[in-house]
Amino acid sequence: GDAVHLAMAAFGLIYLLFLWRIAFDYHRMLVDTYQRHVADDDLLREQQRIFNSSAVGIAVIKDRAITTCNTRLAELFGYAQEDLYGGSTRMLFGSDAAWEAHSEEVATVAGSREICQFEERLVHRDGGAIWCLLQGRAANTADMDAGTILTVSDINSLKSVEATLRDSRDQYELVVRASQGGVWDWDIVGKRTYYSPQFKAILGHPPEADFEGLFFFEDALHPEDRERMITAQASHLEEGLAFDHEYRLR
Repeated sequence: GDAVHLAMAAFGLIYLLFLWRIAFDYHRMLVDTYQRHVADDDLLREQQRIFNSSAVGIAVIKDRAITTCNTRLAELFGYAQEDLYGGSTRMLFGSDAAWEAHSEEVATVAGSREICQFEERLVHRDGGAIWCLLQGRAANTADMDAGTILTVSDINSLKSVEATLRDSRDQYELVVRASQGGVWDWDIVGKRTYYSPQFKAILGHPPEADFEGLFFFEDALHPEDRERMITAQASHLEEGLAFDHEYRLR
């Protein structure tokens, strides 16, 4: 009888240990799952923070509608984020033609590794125009239905600078043409050279001639002026002496 009782007690103890092990493993699984969820939630919150703190507007476009966007995109166009969710991208374009053309361009990159990029004058909620640089790429290259991620950068200030430079260049061209003098502008630091049409004409070339491969100062100098002018040029560049000389070019 004692042996039977001992056997039953041992079996009961083993069974309890077995149940404890199952409970322990289950508890550990629950803890691990919870910790993974916490880590995933932390990661998701961090990704959302980065998404909304970006300096450029970001939107996911699907079927020409904004499925989601960040804070910057909404601010850029004067909307609340919730006002843009599910809305047509047409509200950001100034014309049907521009919207149609660029919507097709954006749609073509979905499900591919291609990237589209274009500049367009988009429209603020108050009707004002905003020059923007837009870049689109597939949200998932393996899934066309995932849509396109579109980034939108405000380039209004850049366009203003371009317009100012263009106006200045046009005014400069008018002055150069009116002077009837040839202008050769050599930007040593920026490694850029400008030859006015009149300068090319003086040397017997048409205005459209590519002087980058045609004109070399030392080679163009008259042999009797070459040594003197090379020395004068070196003194100007090295010592800052004024460069005001007469010489002959061929």
